[in-house]
Amino acid sequence: MSTKGHSVKQLQNIFNCGKTQVYDTLKNQNRIKEEWLKGNGKMIKSMKHNANEISNNEIWDWFVAVRAKNIPVSGPIIQEKVREIAVRHGSHSFKASNGWLSSFKNRHNFAWNQVCGESNDVNIDSVNEWKSKISE
Repeated sequence: MSTKGHSVKQLQNIFNCGKTQVYDTLKNQNRIKEEWLKGNGKMIKSMKHNANEISNNEIWDWFVAVRAKNIPVSGPIIQEKVREIAVRHGSHSFKASNGWLSSFKNRHNFAWNQVCGESNDVNIDSVNEWKSKISE
């Protein structure tokens, strides 16, 4: 491995990196040059895809459509719906955990807010009728 007149310590200081990075770069210098030339001098980054990207995109589209109709949606409802979507796409091992829900919420930057007019949508007579049925 050639450092072309510079010590590893000097390269660390020049490039502000660690010893391992210097050694890895020297070890892979031919591959790095080839990749650089393939990109015509531009760095090419590949997108990292989530294993459940299709399910995530589909649940977001569903969520937006449901909320556009002023239908209230809770976390458990979203979790159940995304499980259904995942199974439909062949991912039977997907678990819509609370951690997944939290990440989904953060990824799309939304909060659980009350849907406008939600409290006025309930018919009090229907509620009282159901309460009496439940008590029986």
